[in-house]
Amino acid sequence: KALQDVVVPDNWRPQAEIDAFQAKLAESIITEQSPYDSPQPPVVFEEKSFVFTGKFHCGARKECEGAVIERGGECPKVGHVSHNIDYLVIGENGSAAWKRGSYGTKIESAIIARRGHGEPAIISEMHWKTFL
Repeated sequence: KALQDVVVPDNWRPQAEIDAFQAKLAESIITEQSPYDSPQPPVVFEEKSFVFTGKFHCGARKECEGAVIERGGECPKVGHVSHNIDYLVIGENGSAAWKRGSYGTKIESAIIARRGHGEPAIISEMHWKTFL
């Protein structure tokens, strides 16, 4: 009976509510702990997909992507990160262009995807670099 009495406003948008909840969840995870996997997993290149975000100490993003491709991995061009990506690599130098200041939408979407599906692994540039 109580459920039947609920009136849903005409302007209610469930996706907007979901997006706001996920953004708040990602923000709380980042402010309370590191976004990186703990421990960070071994990096396997062959047949794995990598997305890079931020500025990199070891070179331009194109160079980092080239290193992955040389080792049999792939670097799809995406605006956000889903559970179909194996690794999100975060550059040591951050980015002034990040939407949220200390992180951007790729990190936010990776945190949400990892929480729901276990992937992608979120790793630091320095960790990634040790496997080159």
